[in-house]
Amino acid sequence: MNKVAINNLLRVLVVCGRVKGQVIAALVLPGLSPNSTMFSKLAAKVEDLGSMHRVWILRTGRTWLLSTLSWLCLAHAAWAAPLVLYTDVLSGPNSGGEQNLGMYLTVFGKNFGSGTPGTNIKVYINEVEVARYIGGVTTSRGRSDIQQLAVQIGSLGNPVPGTALPVKVAVDGVASNADNTFTVQPGRIFYLDNVSGNDATGVAGDIGKPFRYVQAGCGATDGVLSANRIAAGDVIVLRGRGSDWSDLGCDRRFARFRNITGTASDGANGHGPITILGYPGETVNLSPPVVPRTGPDANGNYYVNRTDMVYGGIHGMNGQDAYSDWVTIANLRISGGDWTVGDGPIILQTDSNHWRIINNELYGWTAANKTVYWQVDGANPLYQLEAKSGAISGNGKNVRILGNHIHNITGTQHNHCIYIDSFADDIEIAYNHIHDCLGGNIIQTYDNTGMPDGSSRITNIAIHHNALHDGNRYGINIADNTRSASAWNNLVYNTAMAGLRFNVNDSLGTYRFLSNTFYNTNSNDLSASKQAVVDSWCLWCSSVLEIKHNIFVPNTAATGYTSFNRDGSTSWPPAGFQIQRNVWFGLSANAPVEDTGAITGDPRFQNVGNADFRLGTGGSALAQATAATSFAVGNDYSLNTRPSSAADIGALQTVANTSSISVTLGASPASVAYNGSSTLTWSSANATSCSASGAWSGTKAVSGSQSTGALTATTIYQLTCTGTGGSTSQQVTVSVAAAA
Repeated sequence: MNKVAINNLLRVLVVCGRVKGQVIAALVLPGLSPNSTMFSKLAAKVEDLGSMHRVWILRTGRTWLLSTLSWLCLAHAAWAAPLVLYTDVLSGPNSGGEQNLGMYLTVFGKNFGSGTPGTNIKVYINEVEVARYIGGVTTSRGRSDIQQLAVQIGSLGNPVPGTALPVKVAVDGVASNADNTFTVQPGRIFYLDNVSGNDATGVAGDIGKPFRYVQAGCGATDGVLSANRIAAGDVIVLRGRGSDWSDLGCDRRFARFRNITGTASDGANGHGPITILGYPGETVNLSPPVVPRTGPDANGNYYVNRTDMVYGGIHGMNGQDAYSDWVTIANLRISGGDWTVGDGPIILQTDSNHWRIINNELYGWTAANKTVYWQVDGANPLYQLEAKSGAISGNGKNVRILGNHIHNITGTQHNHCIYIDSFADDIEIAYNHIHDCLGGNIIQTYDNTGMPDGSSRITNIAIHHNALHDGNRYGINIADNTRSASAWNNLVYNTAMAGLRFNVNDSLGTYRFLSNTFYNTNSNDLSASKQAVVDSWCLWCSSVLEIKHNIFVPNTAATGYTSFNRDGSTSWPPAGFQIQRNVWFGLSANAPVEDTGAITGDPRFQNVGNADFRLGTGGSALAQATAATSFAVGNDYSLNTRPSSAADIGALQTVANTSSISVTLGASPASVAYNGSSTLTWSSANATSCSASGAWSGTKAVSGSQSTGALTATTIYQLTCTGTGGSTSQQVTVSVAAAA
C-alpha cells in the first residue's frame, strides 16, 4: 500500500459491541507498518480522538481497544487527504511584484478543509512553504465542488531556475499528492488598473504604479502586450476595481498575440510563458464595447459598419506559426456581445501551442447569428455575419482547458461552447462546468481545413471530469478528421440531440469512451436519427471504438439507443467495435446488439431534478463494471477512488456513508401526574430509518414528535435508528406520580 494510496484511501475500521453495559471498539489501521512515519501520524490522530471523547484506549500493535461508560460508539474515524488536481500557472518569478514576493499561484483540488491558510492549511513548493496566503479556501470558478487556494510564492530558498519543483498542500499535517509542479522562471510582473493606471508612469513590478492598457492597437508600443514591451516570461496582472475592461486592442480584439510569443520555462532570462492573470481574490470583468448599428429592417436584420466590428476577447494569430505560443490565461470573467461580435472570448486561432486556459468564467456571449450585416459607410450589405467559433476555439498542441465555467453562449448552430479544430493535438478538457450552449454543441472537434494529405487531422483529445449540460445540439460531437479522442468521468445531460455523436471516417481512428453518464439527451432532437449515440458517417471504418461502462438514459423522445451507419460493412459488428457493459435504460427499444453484456435495468439515480446522478439502492449499474478496458479509470467524477474490480458503471462511484449514527430522544415534561401525558421529541443524524420499542412500537421518521397519551405508570421509551454507518439507540424515562 503506497503513501498516495494511504493518503487517499485510508479508512479506519471499527467494530462495535456491548459488553457488560460498556461499549468496546476494536480499531485497526490496515496495510501500514507500525514503524512507518504515516502510521505514527495516524496513531496520534486516533489517540487525540480518544482523548476528545473520553475514551479509554489500550493499544496493541496496529489495534486499539476502546472503552467508555457511556453509550458512545466510535463507529468510524476517517479523514481524506487533500488532493491537488491542477494549478493556474506552471512557472513565474520568485521575486519582484507585490512585497517582492514574486509570482501568484492558485492551487485547485479537494479536501483543503475550511481552516486558516498558513496555520493548519499550508502550501509547499519543493518542501518550502510559500511566503504569503491570499484569502481563504474558496470555490473554483469551474466545478463548485473543487476548491482553490491562492498564494504568493516568495523566494522558496532561491532554487535553481528552470527546474520543475513539486507542489503540495498539507491540511492538519496530512500532505497531498505532489505530482503537480512549479518552475521558478525569471520575468517581470506588470500590474494593470483601468481605474488608476497610466502607461506613462507605470513601473514593472510596482503594484502602486500600475499601467493602464493591455493593448491599445497593433503597434509595437501600444499597451503592455506589445512587441517592444512584453517579453517571454512576463506576467500581466489585471486588477478588478469595479469597472469592466472594455478596451479594444489589436485587430478589434481586447488583446491579440500578434508578433508576440512565450517559450518553454528553461530558467533563462527572456524565456517562459506569457501570462494574463486576474489578481487573486478580485473579480476582473472583460466585455467588448457596444457596436453602433442600425435596424432592424422589415426582415429583422441589423447593419454595422465593417470598421466598427468587434471580434472578441483574447486571441492568438492566424498564419504566424512562430508566435502566439506558451500563453496562460487565468482567473478572468469575459462576457458580452450583442449579435455583432464576430468571434469568441478566447480563441487560439491556428498553431497556438502550449496554452493554458484556467479558472475563467466565459458567459453571456451573444455572437453574430446571421441577423447582422457588414456595411461600408451605409452602402448595401456586403456580408452576413455568422460566428463559427465558440467560447474557446481554435487549435494548437499541448493545450490545457481546466476548471472553467462556460455558459450562456449564443449564436447559430456553428457557434459552440468549445470548438477544437484543424491540426489540434494533445488537448485536455477537464474539471469544467459547461452549460446553456444555446447555439451549437457543448464540445466539438472538427477539421475545417481538410488537408488532402491528412496533416490537419485532430489527435489526442482528452475530455474528462466535466459537467456538460443544457445544450442546443449534441453533447460531445467528434467530427470530421478527428483521429483519436477519449472521454471518461463526464456528466452529460439535458441536450437537445444525442449526447454522443460521431461524424468520422478514418481507418486509423481510435475513440474511447469509458464511465460517463448520459441523461435526458435527445430532448428536442430535430435530426433524422434521434438516437442516444449517433454515427453519421463511417464509424465502423475506425480501428477502435471502445464504449464501456457508460450509462445512457435518453429522453423518451429518442427513437432508439444507437444509430450506426452500416453502409459498406461486410460483417457486423465490426472487429474494431469494443462495446461492453453499458447501461441502456428508459426506452422501449432493445439494447444495442453491438453491446456484449448490455444492462437494461434502472440505474436509480438519486435525484435527477437536482442533477444528482449517484446510484440508488438496487440500481442496475452498481458493481457491474466488469469489462476489460484499455486504460484504468481509477477514480470517478467526484474524485472518489473506484475499486480495482467490479466498480460501478457511469461517472459516479457509490461511496459508503461511513458517518456515525447519532440519536437524541427527550420527553417534556419528564415527570407527569397520574393520567398525565408527555411529548416525546427525537432527531437523528446520518440515519435512514428509525424504529420504536419499549412502551411504544413501529417505524418512526428520522425526526419528529409524538404524545405518550395518558400514563398511569413510569414508562421507558427506546428509539433505534439505522443508516449505512450502523445503528444506535437512545432511551428516555417518563416518571409518573402515584394516583391521588
